[in-house]
Amino acid sequence: RISQMLKKGEKITEHGVLRPVQPKDICILMRSPKGRAEKFLQALEKKGIQGWSDSESGFLTSREVSVAVSLLRAVDNPLLDLPMSAVLLSPIFGFTADELTALRLADRSSTLYRNMAARQEKGEGTLKEKACLELLSQLRKEAAVTDACGLLQKIYDLTDYPSMVQAMPGGETRRANLMLLLDYARQYEAAGYRGLSGFLR
Repeated sequence: RISQMLKKGEKITEHGVLRPVQPKDICILMRSPKGRAEKFLQALEKKGIQGWSDSESGFLTSREVSVAVSLLRAVDNPLLDLPMSAVLLSPIFGFTADELTALRLADRSSTLYRNMAARQEKGEGTLKEKACLELLSQLRKEAAVTDACGLLQKIYDLTDYPSMVQAMPGGETRRANLMLLLDYARQYEAAGYRGLSGFLR
């Protein structure tokens, strides 16, 4: 129905003047958006309609924010495979599923991070793996001397991740979500808390 309204350019009144309806004019009200808002946003996105949800869980599970948080987790502890694989498959590094599988199969008893490091030592690593290891090394050094907000800003500066997400469908909203995450990090520090691990918790 929303898609039809937008395609037909149905008219609404704003300040006494008729104009075509826009996505920002439409609101979907729910008794409880928890667990459902993200599904609605995905359905809208499939129709090419930009949407936004003010539910905190939707914000934290949005693709762009979860990648940024996964990168922070990988910086905090690169031996955790779940955040590491999320980061490797993200637009930041652009690994394919086949490349990630090859990395896992290099040594199933070890972690992705250690497999990358071992492959680099043997001269078998790819350019993507080298770039990942170098970025993680730089960010881990940065994490030792800066707060969560400063580290997140450094990530944005070094990877240009906000510009990457801005080029995706719903880019303005995605970029705004990353800036909101940065604002949360500022608030965390302003409240007197310190440390990346605490912010991630």
